[in-house]
Amino acid sequence: MLQRVVVRMLFDTEFRDRVYADPEAALHDVPLTAAERQWVVTPPPQAYGTDPYRQSRALSGLLEEYPVAGALAVRCPQGIARLQRFFASAAFHDCIQQRGSMAEAFGSYLQSVAFAEVPSVAPMALVEAGSVRVRRAPHGPLAPASPCTEYTRLGVAPWVALLAVPPTTLDRYSQVLKRLRQHGPILLDAILDTAYRLPAGSRVQGAASAWILVVRDAVSDDLSLEAASPELGGLLAAAHPTILFGALCAQAVRLGADRQEAVDIIEGLIADRLLIRAP
Repeated sequence: MLQRVVVRMLFDTEFRDRVYADPEAALHDVPLTAAERQWVVTPPPQAYGTDPYRQSRALSGLLEEYPVAGALAVRCPQGIARLQRFFASAAFHDCIQQRGSMAEAFGSYLQSVAFAEVPSVAPMALVEAGSVRVRRAPHGPLAPASPCTEYTRLGVAPWVALLAVPPTTLDRYSQVLKRLRQHGPILLDAILDTAYRLPAGSRVQGAASAWILVVRDAVSDDLSLEAASPELGGLLAAAHPTILFGALCAQAVRLGADRQEAVDIIEGLIADRLLIRAP
């Protein structure tokens, strides 16, 4: 816990100043002893700033995982400054203190009020956060070890992300990403080049009434993004977090399948590794 506090102080100068001014108040929510709180303020404050590029390196890595949302955010007024404020956000501090994923926390920040006046940023960040999540998910067994019964519990595989988005999200995401890749071999250069024009009409807004599937291949580890039908989206959504095989068949029937079709569809989703046996 003490090490995580140090990391937060290395990245966030305002937090560092609060810790030096009043360690007990600034660290009231971290269970440290008085001696441990004193340790973090024993070095001179300048010791935490000996690497002036720490934030920039971290932000560069994060933008490479969020190229489309990042490119749109960079082109907002004071875009870089707003992105740098991630390191002072609750999303960042909670992530570090709780040993979470900085990349996932950055996705949450991009979907927050920090960029609320640019409606396209949040849905693009949602798509890329799904990619971040499935890219890090462990692969499990290919299918249940035995045929499913009515009471076999199933869930969406961790290497699959089902996302509810506005209808034009996938098309706009693909257009902007294609344009960024045309800039040159280094994607980060395209993200940061505010003079490089992105496709017109890249605003995405409206109700989340369409489904996107992000899937990581078990062999190549490549990611695929594709639209899912309302029926498939509704079926997989019913399996989150888990559902019994019989109940999922009933959901498939409600979505328009007959009983045997429902069984075949769900067994196909298991064979395709979109659904797995849940604990």
